[in-house]
Amino acid sequence: MKLFDVDYYKIIITLIVISLSVSFSLLGTELTSEQNYELRKSQSFGREKKRQKKYRQSIGYLQNVIKIDPDFKVAKPIVCYWLGQCYESLEQRDSALVFYEKYQKLNPAHENVLRKLAYYYGEEKEFDKAADIAKILLNKNTQNFELMKEIGDYYFQWKKGNYKDSALVWYKKYLKKNPGDKNVSQKLVFLMEKSSGGDKLDLQKKYERMLKSNPEDLLVLKKLGRIYYKNGRKELAGKLLSKVYEKSEADLEIIKMLLNIFSQNEEKLEQLNISASKLAPENDRFDKKLAMIYLNKREFRKARKYCLSVLAKNPEAKDIYKIWGDIYVGAVLESRGDVDYQDKLVYLIALGLYEKGGEVRMASSLKLNNQIPSKSDFFINKKNNRLQKKNYSWIDKNWNEVKFIDKYLQKLNGVNN
Repeated sequence: MKLFDVDYYKIIITLIVISLSVSFSLLGTELTSEQNYELRKSQSFGREKKRQKKYRQSIGYLQNVIKIDPDFKVAKPIVCYWLGQCYESLEQRDSALVFYEKYQKLNPAHENVLRKLAYYYGEEKEFDKAADIAKILLNKNTQNFELMKEIGDYYFQWKKGNYKDSALVWYKKYLKKNPGDKNVSQKLVFLMEKSSGGDKLDLQKKYERMLKSNPEDLLVLKKLGRIYYKNGRKELAGKLLSKVYEKSEADLEIIKMLLNIFSQNEEKLEQLNISASKLAPENDRFDKKLAMIYLNKREFRKARKYCLSVLAKNPEAKDIYKIWGDIYVGAVLESRGDVDYQDKLVYLIALGLYEKGGEVRMASSLKLNNQIPSKSDFFINKKNNRLQKKNYSWIDKNWNEVKFIDKYLQKLNGVNN
């Protein structure tokens, strides 16, 4: 029974010692009244000096708060945030970051400090940390879709680990909410091309999935349209590239592909060549095509306009005189019926243009088929040497090529004399 009593008292004493140890430990964490007063004074003065933009003085007071109460048992955690702001104002970035990080541990939900940390990590190229902070912000602001883009940008710049996959995930999420962001779309396409490693079929499938989720993404429409075009799937390429053209004409590469795809569609060719001519004003090829299109449409004045445009761009383009001459031949054929003297005068314009362009065969054909005035025609119609038919009203008598009429008739008159 004695042994039992000794053991019993040992246990009681041990418990008392432990209890007293804990009590003394707890007492050690409490501040004295003097410390408490000094802490509150330093905290208040530090805040006021920060408001007055006296940052160095503020730092002295706020650092004193942490010295008195490093575990923030009594001090306000916001002191760390204030210190971060003071150091930031003094452009001491490293010190600012230390206190922003410390405050974020004490108050993980403070939005301003989270934004500060994301910015600082980004500036320091610690993009993985910046992305993690941005994710916390997104959890607090689920409708702030710009944060999805921000996270994607951090991974895009990180270029470590599986950064491509991470950036792709966040850019895709963002584009679902903001499908019109061309910059993000370009980055997404770039990442997809990189991740495909040259596998064109894999890339095509990725573009097709992207297009399904965002049918209006112009960059993806263009990329996928180009793939279809190169693979000979012109009908599909035409549908996709036409959508891009309708939204943004200013892309000569697309226009050239569409010109090839719609080579038999004169209505589309007209508009495409007009756009191409504006985009490449130094290139006479598109104006030449337009001259041919308007000739076929019997819009002779427009056809002539583009012939002149070709020569303005390239004075050596002799072949344009053939089209120019064909305009006047076409005008005669349009009038129908038997060829009369007025028609032969118009043929003289064509003759002059053919000869100027070195089109010997065409010029000879007009002469051999009696399509230009003979001597007798000239004398019979000597007083009727001006174009009077209504269907020739589009011809301006002051145009240079009209002078071929007078030149030829003067020659006939000279032969007679």
